[in-house]
Amino acid sequence: MFATIRLKWPSQKEARPPFDFSTYRADLAAGFRFVIQPLNFTLLLPLLAINFFLSAVLAALPSFANQLGGPEKYGILLTCYTLGFLLGTLTSSFVSRRLSMGKALIYGYACSGLMWLLAACAADQSFVLCCAFIVLANLPVGATNIMFNTFFQVTPPQDMIGRVSAVIETLIAAAMPLGALFGGAIAAWLGNTPLLVFQGAVVLITALVWMMNKRLRRIPRLEGLNGL
Repeated sequence: MFATIRLKWPSQKEARPPFDFSTYRADLAAGFRFVIQPLNFTLLLPLLAINFFLSAVLAALPSFANQLGGPEKYGILLTCYTLGFLLGTLTSSFVSRRLSMGKALIYGYACSGLMWLLAACAADQSFVLCCAFIVLANLPVGATNIMFNTFFQVTPPQDMIGRVSAVIETLIAAAMPLGALFGGAIAAWLGNTPLLVFQGAVVLITALVWMMNKRLRRIPRLEGLNGL
């Protein structure tokens, strides 16, 4: 598929100037200034927290699978974990056409948090139920991640899109290994099931915080984001 892409390369006369670190630093600072604006930063913090704790759960998944029966369970759990994201991504367009972004975030993360708590409760009772709840827990996250990406592609000025994306992707990339380290430590200290409970509680609290924020509740559908 990549081989089918045709790019128009600039001629030698139109070649870009050589890389300048001071210019890069100024561009990155401009991206940070946009990201730390109140509404953007309020949205970004929970996004970082969610990626942090999802990485924590993913890091503890092998130990959790061993607790439930062995390596074959790990393969199934990982498939369910990924399947939830995939299905959520496929339903993102459907959700965004029917719900405002504010409502989708609140309802989606409230549902995700509840599913993680139910997965923790079902872990020692029914492996099938636990897997089903993990799929359902990641489904809203997959759908809303597309909304987050769209939000930060639509709201910045045209010449800021690359800088803002670079800042956000850098922060997310930093949060994920830290989350994995945290997940391994918590699983070793408290066990795997409490980590799932912790994950569910954090996601539910995130939904409650968004619900209490009037400006977040009123974020319109993706088509209306240009006015923000």
